[in-house]
Amino acid sequence: MPSPPTSPGGAFYCVLPASRFGLDLFETPAAELTEAAAALTDRVRATLPIAHPSEPDLGFLYGTIEADDPLGHRLSLPSRFSEIGRG
Repeated sequence: MPSPPTSPGGAFYCVLPASRFGLDLFETPAAELTEAAAALTDRVRATLPIAHPSEPDLGFLYGTIEADDPLGHRLSLPSRFSEIGRG
């Protein structure tokens, strides 16, 4: 059986456009972006079990990354992003 695709590193993040929070990444104050990302990080940590496949001590959500979404329908490579980790 072939191995599933893997990626080096191991930290888990939520990655989504700021628009999913109803925020504009370029117009919203950084403190508001940070607050929204931190709230999602806390909510996911409280409700979603995360297990790392080979490093048990990395089995947690590190944070949330908000990216821009200039096309309005798919995540682009971020030209500006806000990252929050409470780890």
